[in-house]
Amino acid sequence: MFDICAKDMMPVDFSEHFRGTVNIWATVTAVDGSKQVTSDDTTLVQKQLIDIKYSKDTRKQFKPGLPYQGKVEVSYPDGSPADGVTVRIKAELAPKDNVYTSELVSQNGLVEFQIPSIPTAAQYVWLESKVIAIDGKSTGDQYLPNYLSISSWYSPSKCHLLIQPLEKYRWVRMPELP
Repeated sequence: MFDICAKDMMPVDFSEHFRGTVNIWATVTAVDGSKQVTSDDTTLVQKQLIDIKYSKDTRKQFKPGLPYQGKVEVSYPDGSPADGVTVRIKAELAPKDNVYTSELVSQNGLVEFQIPSIPTAAQYVWLESKVIAIDGKSTGDQYLPNYLSISSWYSPSKCHLLIQPLEKYRWVRMPELP
C-alpha cells in the first residue's frame, strides 16, 4: 500500500477549481514475470464545497421589456440542498454592459431572482451566477462563475404578454347581493 497525492501529478498552473475524477492505472508484475493490469476511475476530486447550476425550469428565452425570472440550484457535492450561500447574479448584454446585479442568499437549496426588465433592443443576455459567500464568510476568488445564455423570444408583431400563475394573487370572495 502507498499514498498518491493528486497535487503532485498535476501541472503547476493547473486550475485550483478542478472538478472531476482521477483515473488510476496499475500494472502489477508477479515474481514469475506475469503481469496484471487494473484501473480505477471512481476517485472524485472536488475542491469546491458548493455546486451551483441554473434550474431546468429557468427559461432560455426572455420577452424584451418584461420581467425575467430564474432560479439557481445550490447544493453540496453529495447533492443535498445548501442554505445560507450568497450567490451574485449578473445579467450582461455584452462584457461590462451590465443590466442587472443582485446578491441573494439560498433558501431550501434555491436562489430565485427576477430581472425587472431587459432592454427591448436586446437579442442575447448572458446570465452569470457565482458563489461569493458561505454563511456570511467571503469565498474570495475560490469559485468560478456559472453562465447561461438566454435569447429574445421571437414575436413577429414585437408584442409580448406577461402571464403569471394565479397562486401569486389572493382571491377575495365578494358577498352576494340580495
